[in-house]
Amino acid sequence: MTIFQIKIKYLRIPNSLRLPTTMSTEPTPTLSNLPFSPSPQDPTDFIHIINNLLTSSECASIISAHTDLIPSNVTPGTVRTRQQFDDEELSTLLWERIKGFYAGDMGKVVDEDGCVWRVSGLNGMMRLCLYEKGRFSVLFPKFKA
Repeated sequence: MTIFQIKIKYLRIPNSLRLPTTMSTEPTPTLSNLPFSPSPQDPTDFIHIINNLLTSSECASIISAHTDLIPSNVTPGTVRTRQQFDDEELSTLLWERIKGFYAGDMGKVVDEDGCVWRVSGLNGMMRLCLYEKGRFSVLFPKFKA
């Protein structure tokens, strides 16, 4: 199983820059949510799951370009290797494919000071994780309130 961990970056001002996509044949991404809050009544605590974000050939290209993966097991049941890399071009491509999901209120966060932040792109620091078949377990970080 291959999983990309993507960090979304927020800016206080909306970004109106529209960058062209570089791929001629694009997949059709779909968005679903996985609640993970200790309080199921809190609709703001969830993980976005985006399927069909990359084509099979794009995945193969990314995987073959990153061969310095190191062991990085985060739970006793998880066996994986991982490599971090900076790729602004990939970040831009991914953002172009998913930015429609974050239009309007979906891309807005209000912090504890009442400041409104709007999503404007993806962080270019990527993590490529390769998991052994049958050796993946979910890890939910524990945050202190």
